[in-house]
Amino acid sequence: MRCGPARPAFALALALTLAAVASCRSRPPAPEAPTAPGPAPTGAAVPDALPPPTPPSGWRLPAGVAPTAYRLALAVDPAADHFTGEVEIELAIAAPTRVIWLHAAALTIASASIVAGGATQPATIVDDAAHERIGVVVPTPLAAGPATVSLAYRGEVTDDDAVGVFRQEVEGRTYLFTQFQANYARRAAPCFDEPGWKTPWLVEVTAPAGLVVLGNTAAVRTELVDGRQVVGFAPTAPLPSYLVALAVGPFELVDVGPVGQAAVPTRIATPVGRAAEAAAAARFTPRAVAALEAYLGRPLPLTKLDLVAAPTLFGAMEHPGLVTFAAEILLEDPARPSFAGRRQLRQTVAHELAHQWFGNLVTPAWWDDLWLSEALASWLGERTARAVEGHDDALLDALTARERALAADARADAQPLRRRLVGGLDVDASFDATTYDKGAAILTMLERHLGASRFQGALGAYLAAHADGHARADDLVAALTAVDANAGATLAGFLDRPGAPTVAVELACDDQPAAVATVTSADPTRWTLPLCVRFPDGRAGWGEACGWLIDGAARLPLPSCPAWLVANPDGRGYFRVSYAPPLDAALRTHLTDVAIADRLTRALDLAAQVRAGVAPPDAVAPWIDGLLAQGARHDHYGAVELARVLADHVGPAERKRWQRWVRARFAGIAMRAGLRGRTDDTAAALTVRAHLLELVGVDGAEPGIGRLARARVEAWLRDGAAATDDRARLLPAAVAGAPSGLQARLAETLAVTGDREARAVLLDGLSRLRGAADRAANRALYLTGAVEPVDGLGLVTGGLGTDVDAETWRDLTAHYDAIAARLSTFARGELVAAAAARCSSEAAAEVEAFFTPRAAAEPRLAVELAPTLVAIRACAEERARIVPALATVLGR
Repeated sequence: MRCGPARPAFALALALTLAAVASCRSRPPAPEAPTAPGPAPTGAAVPDALPPPTPPSGWRLPAGVAPTAYRLALAVDPAADHFTGEVEIELAIAAPTRVIWLHAAALTIASASIVAGGATQPATIVDDAAHERIGVVVPTPLAAGPATVSLAYRGEVTDDDAVGVFRQEVEGRTYLFTQFQANYARRAAPCFDEPGWKTPWLVEVTAPAGLVVLGNTAAVRTELVDGRQVVGFAPTAPLPSYLVALAVGPFELVDVGPVGQAAVPTRIATPVGRAAEAAAAARFTPRAVAALEAYLGRPLPLTKLDLVAAPTLFGAMEHPGLVTFAAEILLEDPARPSFAGRRQLRQTVAHELAHQWFGNLVTPAWWDDLWLSEALASWLGERTARAVEGHDDALLDALTARERALAADARADAQPLRRRLVGGLDVDASFDATTYDKGAAILTMLERHLGASRFQGALGAYLAAHADGHARADDLVAALTAVDANAGATLAGFLDRPGAPTVAVELACDDQPAAVATVTSADPTRWTLPLCVRFPDGRAGWGEACGWLIDGAARLPLPSCPAWLVANPDGRGYFRVSYAPPLDAALRTHLTDVAIADRLTRALDLAAQVRAGVAPPDAVAPWIDGLLAQGARHDHYGAVELARVLADHVGPAERKRWQRWVRARFAGIAMRAGLRGRTDDTAAALTVRAHLLELVGVDGAEPGIGRLARARVEAWLRDGAAATDDRARLLPAAVAGAPSGLQARLAETLAVTGDREARAVLLDGLSRLRGAADRAANRALYLTGAVEPVDGLGLVTGGLGTDVDAETWRDLTAHYDAIAARLSTFARGELVAAAAARCSSEAAAEVEAFFTPRAAAEPRLAVELAPTLVAIRACAEERARIVPALATVLGR
């Protein structure tokens, strides 16, 4: 049920309890709070005859007690390093109990009590810090039925990590935010911090007067008390704890106006002085909402919408009514527009708006189905961005997203869509390509086969059945099954198995010509897949035959026996395709007749198959030559991706021959593509130009491109005239060869540059310097604190996986303590992840030996260590297969 207005006694008690903080203006001393729930609060002690209850096993809260409403009051000040709060949680108790278990972390409990049956009992606290829980214990058992637990407490505001309640400072002004996904609402209030509890929240915030205070819903009451403002918000719709949000600071508010069918009032909140940079987002948002509502047939499920730009953030977060973004994503300087930045803005805003239906209106019942909301939002967000603004290269975006997912699925530690998560850090580790890109690619595959209208109907039925509630993967399977049983079976086949199938295709040219397809992956009969083939048709140019691959096999009848055949047209299927050798040769011979999308799909599949050892390394060379002969940008992209399979494993012995081989094939194409952007550039042109310049300028060491790139970069460092997109493309080629003095000039420019995009480009350039003196200067620059701790990590890790891998690893481990000291406990895992660039069994042993004892003390290091070791060992195995074949390939 929805909770009513806050009770006067609650607000008054909060005001009295927090009086000291309410008058605070300067930064107070750090609170003496433990890093886990604190000591037992004041109140009646549990009688000696009743021992304290034993904490439940695992991370989950026990069944039997459910929240039905929250009333939360927080007193915050961006200048303070702590906050205080009171929370009242209305409960439904299924069976008599003396203890209510709640999640809580880094909170000091001041008092606790439980009201039930008209009686109030003071409570004590049982601390289960290992699982971030507390037990609220009363002397007399609570009867089954309604009850209310009340707690007053103190918590920490963090400066280092964007989790819980955190703050960020920019240009002398401090802003406070919250980020509760996945397990961090417990750092702001004791609560049932699991997505399965979806409950109305009534929130009140006390903050310094003059600051903007934002919440999930509109402010309905603002009062001044002792010089501070007390802001009360309207009750929320039922929300899980991870979607509750606040933002407090000196924001500038840009009125977007009403959006959507319900005329939802919409604003953009920016840091001071950046309101003008919200114009692009303000133009896009109403159109994106309209497109989403038109597709889903449902209005935006909000009463107000604020898009909030945080100075620095991991990306974006879809809180209902209060969507937070990294400022570099949401805001665009009209004086320095970036093609790539504008695309990121559109795609990210559309993704977060799609979450208002998928994730917020319909919420996964547990984190094992996180993919359900992220995949649907990724798929629908990309579709919306494309529909609203157009997209000059949807093909390349779709295929590169599919490649990210397939690459993750090819790893030895690949995860299924539906993971068996128990809580804790394993939830954070699930925000990856499998969760986002794999699910979206499977949805794309099903939409193509079912048709847009039938697929749209299935999603509409899914939303209608679970609005304002929860859903599991099986619910989406059921919605698809209602449209086509094979579609439901396809999705079901991917839920609990990692990996992607490979479909082997051959032509049967007998009395009944057909494309014969079989799954060659493990346990092939468990797969149901939609399958189409495209072939030449003299009357219509191309013909297609489609059907379902059931029990691992399919035979698709053809009108005749074609000269060539492509399986998986446009790369929309989530599987690899391998062709019988005669069919592969015929396809390569007729590339001019094959669609661009199908040529690129084949190139990407072949690159992956060579890496996996199921296709020989020398297979890439004829395909590179064939693609380059076609001349389209997508062909160039595919050829570069195939070349990269070899480039990643070229050592000093083959370097000169490799450089000549690359220059002979790619240098002319790179020069014709140009070094600087043009006004008519497409997304494909920008992406392919960057790939070509790096392959030819860095791997190929082409002197002409290197000289031109250095001249352009020197001009930028001198007068700052080049566009950001050009800087990013030119720096790798300019830095190759480590020209004398470049490190100092890049560092000097970095020191006076505030623009985050430009700083990112400069840091990337610095991280590519390989000389011993340059590496030492980079390390000193990092340790002085002149660069952002995470953004600048490349300064000390950039040489890993390169010719100076051993030296970089030696320097990193020698200075590890000083480097790690610059990073929060949350961010130190990035140091482990950086080691995944290494590529030998010896390197794996070194990484394991160095980080294993440290991971025992810091669990976040352990989260990254296992996948890092998998990546290093996989690379070593790949190198052992490819290096012996390089001489044959380079002899061509």
